[in-house]
Amino acid sequence: MLFLSKANNEYKPFGEVFEWFNINLQYFGQISDIGNGFTSKYMNKSPPENKEKVLNILKYADFDISDVSGNEIKMDKSEIPDFIVNMIEKKTNRPLSDGEFVRTELKSVHKRDDGKEIVTEFEEFESAGTSVFFNMLGDYSGCTGKSSAYSCH
Repeated sequence: MLFLSKANNEYKPFGEVFEWFNINLQYFGQISDIGNGFTSKYMNKSPPENKEKVLNILKYADFDISDVSGNEIKMDKSEIPDFIVNMIEKKTNRPLSDGEFVRTELKSVHKRDDGKEIVTEFEEFESAGTSVFFNMLGDYSGCTGKSSAYSCH
């Protein structure tokens, strides 16, 4: 996949091949259960060295990613499927409000050989393996599980 990713940036005729892989090779199950929120939170916390640590690991692993940025976006209650809202409201015995749910929007940056930067939606451009690797970095870079919640330090 790394070859196709680089080829798509450098040589446009590979775009159709890359698109075929992106559309036809979907994953599901445990891989999709690993969220990117922990790594994104870790990167956005002080000190700024947190982000540097994540980027250095990505560079060392040779993912050809020169930068990553993640922003949390508050969601309206209407964006969440009703069955999930109902389940949470039933379990917590209180109504949910807009903004209680957040989603993480990630962007990845790749530098081409000519120095130009390509900014992409992380989830759409990066492979499943790169996504899982990135998502696990939050766990190993300072986020640890505490019962059913996670805390980053």
